[in-house]
Amino acid sequence: MKKCLHCGEKIEDDEEFCPVCGYEVDKKEKALYKSCKYCGVTGFILGIFAFSLGGNIIMGIMAVVFSYMQIKQDRINRTKQRNAFAIAGYVSGICVIILYIVALILQFMDGSGILLYLNFQNFVLL
Repeated sequence: MKKCLHCGEKIEDDEEFCPVCGYEVDKKEKALYKSCKYCGVTGFILGIFAFSLGGNIIMGIMAVVFSYMQIKQDRINRTKQRNAFAIAGYVSGICVIILYIVALILQFMDGSGILLYLNFQNFVLL
C-alpha cells in the first residue's frame, strides 16, 4: 500500500488513480516501488559486510546506493516511518568510504601500511 503524491491518501498497489483526488499514479513509480522492496535490508547487509571485510570500498559504495534507493522511495511514497535498515546501511557505507579515503591519504603521506589492513585478502594472509 502506498500514498498519493498529491493528497496523501492511501492507495492500493493495483490502483492507477487516487480514489479521493483522482491523481494518476505513475507506472514508473509503481515499478520502482516494487523493485525497492528489500533495498534497505540489502544496503544494511552490504554495509555490515563492508566493515567486516576490512573496509571493502566496493561493498561500501553498493551499501550507499541500495540504501539511498530505499530512502528515496520512502520519500516518494511520503512514508512517515523511515526504514531503519536503509538508514543504517547508508551511514555504514558512508563511514567505510570515509575511512578508506583517510587510509588512502595516510598511505600516500607517510608510507605506512594502514591501507594493507583495509584489504581483506592481505589481512587474512598476515
